[in-house]
Amino acid sequence: MRVLLVSNNVYMRGNGVCTAVVSLVRRLQAQGIEVRVMACENPDPQGQQPDYPLKHFRFPFFEPLI
Repeated sequence: MRVLLVSNNVYMRGNGVCTAVVSLVRRLQAQGIEVRVMACENPDPQGQQPDYPLKHFRFPFFEPLI
């Protein structure tokens, strides 16, 4: 079985989404399931990167608020 996991902020440390996604990927891989991640690039160039990187979408006026 193959799974594509899509999330916008997988590599943002201190984020509950990050913790949940990393845990889910590890558990699925432990079951022998092939998991690929589609997400925005990791800001840490030495860190793990997604299999399918997405460009960061910017909201010109609202970016500071988000």
